[in-house]
Amino acid sequence: MNHNRTYTTVLFTVLAVISLRAQGLSLYRCIHWTHIESDAHTHTAMRAFEKSGCAYVISVDNETLATCIEPAAEFEKKRVRSPSLEEVSETPYVKLLEKASSPPYPLANDGIRRQDHGEGLFLTADLCPSTRPFVKEMISQLPSSNQPIAVGFSVTGAWLDSHSKDLAWIKHQEASGRLSITWINHSNTHPYRVKEPLETNFLLTPGLCFENEVLEAEKKMIENGLTPSVFFRFPGLISSEALIQKLKELSLIALGSDAWLAKGEIPKAGSILLVHANGNEPRGIAALRILYKNEKASRFRDLKSIR
Repeated sequence: MNHNRTYTTVLFTVLAVISLRAQGLSLYRCIHWTHIESDAHTHTAMRAFEKSGCAYVISVDNETLATCIEPAAEFEKKRVRSPSLEEVSETPYVKLLEKASSPPYPLANDGIRRQDHGEGLFLTADLCPSTRPFVKEMISQLPSSNQPIAVGFSVTGAWLDSHSKDLAWIKHQEASGRLSITWINHSNTHPYRVKEPLETNFLLTPGLCFENEVLEAEKKMIENGLTPSVFFRFPGLISSEALIQKLKELSLIALGSDAWLAKGEIPKAGSILLVHANGNEPRGIAALRILYKNEKASRFRDLKSIR
């Protein structure tokens, strides 16, 4: 596969426009611009939207994978020059994007599952739709630390719709210096049918609009004061080659796991840990409690450093 040609298409093609009218957010769409700031990092603008009459963009630092929401005018002011495609294709972000969207394409657990080097662990917790409250123990029993502890929350739009108090509590933990959070898109509705085979379940459900699932979740994240990251976790970790390629076109990196604790998978150096903090998977939280007793807070690394 010619990855540079593929990325060229991704970089300059407007992929989708979804008109969003809630809470002043409108014209939410995928875009692909780049520029270089004074710090010599290239930046890619992934999304554009308008709110209260002002145009905004979501951009990613191609070196650090950090995302930022800012007025489009401020983004443009930082432009020093437009980098070549060769420069962009050699950045950590694009390399990880390519790695996450390369074959083989397993039905289950595609994408980035671990870091191939280093000694850290990457703690992630899924917030799938649930009537149960957020499991505060997941945070309250973290090892003590003088520094914020890195954690990734995979959040669904449906969870955000019904858990405003839980979200406020989580955000307070970050504001107070307890956590450093990476917000991972986990789809808008997280469809699941108990008796349906995996090949036609979750986001492989026939007739489902994948782009809407991704972009509607991002919109709700922004409306709730969250900054979407470059990571996306497929519900059930179930995907297909077609969805992986569509995700790449949306500039997002598929995030899997090699240590789903409720399944008894044993973490190793570099593992991406997976638990559910939505109250639906107590076995995973119990395993995490044991892990906390044996790990130092410094072992938990920021997902953005997985590059």
